[in-house]
Amino acid sequence: MKSTRFGLFLPLLFVVSCARMPEIHRYVLELPEPERNALAAPCTVAIAVFSISPAYAGTNLIYQESPYELKTYHYHTWATSPEQMIRRELTSYLKKRNSFQRVFLYRPGARYDIAVEGTVLRILEYDAGNEWYGILEMELNLRRWNEKIPFWTQLFKKQIPVRQKSPRGVVQAISEAVHQIADSLEAQILSSCGSVKAEQ
Repeated sequence: MKSTRFGLFLPLLFVVSCARMPEIHRYVLELPEPERNALAAPCTVAIAVFSISPAYAGTNLIYQESPYELKTYHYHTWATSPEQMIRRELTSYLKKRNSFQRVFLYRPGARYDIAVEGTVLRILEYDAGNEWYGILEMELNLRRWNEKIPFWTQLFKKQIPVRQKSPRGVVQAISEAVHQIADSLEAQILSSCGSVKAEQ
């Protein structure tokens, strides 16, 4: 009996040992290289630490096929937490645009003219029948250095069609959503910069 069981076990052992674990795909947001402005406004901009709704925290990509239920990809993840990635992408994009005297990631004790605060409310793939969308909803606030209450708040809701129906295609769509938000944010900071400097 022992020899029979051992003989049956060998092929199983061979199959298990030869089976490959699924590859984990780690994704990052990528914004297009922006056109650099020749003249920067005399404002310093600090990008504060962003927060995220608990349902979307973590690194697994999330998708939704029906109301009331969120699902996760097990082998498709963000390279880091999405709110951190969005914060860094916005900072990098605004730096490259050269629209402001200085743009930096906020650190305690740092002086600035305008702080950008953000909360990611939803970030996911949404499947509506045969159509896929990259969804990004976030709230952004602008605050002066010596004030605790924001002087500007905006809720952004972006739903970008996914051209290639895959997790990679979803990330590309969400990257486009971040790009659109970055352009809107830049315009708002520029329109606020003069009045903020005048009140200091």
